[in-house]
Amino acid sequence: MPNRFVAVVVALLILTLAGCGGDYPDILGAVKSNTLPGTGKMIGKAFDDAFPGGTWDAAGTGMGEMLAEFHSTASAEALEANGYPPIDRKDCIDGVESPCRITVSFQFILAPDLTSVSLAEVKGPKPMKSGEQLKALIGFVYK
Repeated sequence: MPNRFVAVVVALLILTLAGCGGDYPDILGAVKSNTLPGTGKMIGKAFDDAFPGGTWDAAGTGMGEMLAEFHSTASAEALEANGYPPIDRKDCIDGVESPCRITVSFQFILAPDLTSVSLAEVKGPKPMKSGEQLKALIGFVYK
């Protein structure tokens, strides 16, 4: 009898917890189909075109935030040709200086109403939140 009681309790617990993770919408779809303020191209298209082969991830936090991230690499030469300030070649992946590939990543926050997206964090050779590097990197994406 006690084993049956434990089995029933475990089954109820599993059923209860199974519903906990499904409260988030399609975060990635919502982010990719939105635009950043001041741009006209959808985020997904702009970033996929600028960085072919990049990867997307999305997650909801326990605090209700909805985040999406885009990770890729870019050629330092291409970034610099589009106005990005000179990149220190010590930041090149595996020390290969030509062509110099650098890691780039972007974190987006989706508004609770799913209608707007903001850029939370950008990492080129170094993390950036504003300034000339960020402007040039976003310009590279939306050229």
